[in-house]
Amino acid sequence: MKTISYDEIKEKLVRHHNPDESPGDQQMYALHTGADTGGESVRFFAVIGSPPKGYGLFIQGRNLLMLYTTRGRPFEQIRVDEVVSGYGEEGVSGTTQKSPLPLRIERLK
Repeated sequence: MKTISYDEIKEKLVRHHNPDESPGDQQMYALHTGADTGGESVRFFAVIGSPPKGYGLFIQGRNLLMLYTTRGRPFEQIRVDEVVSGYGEEGVSGTTQKSPLPLRIERLK
């Protein structure tokens, strides 16, 4: 099973924007949809800053992570089975937190 962590996604987005920039100080947000309603789970990632660094979209049913520039141009597609947060939460293959809404936004380190 191939996995990728939130930190690895963040690093790919930041390094694509500027290879000399450290991803450590950047903030990344993750938006989750579908997992709590039984639908196809989708996660949207955004590394914010001035300027923003890029975006990612993981579609669980297709095992596909797509990374985009801030202008919406795709620069990498990665086949993965699971995205693992690394913050004590299961990846998208399991749901550990039930939300009353079908949408969760999570602020990451």
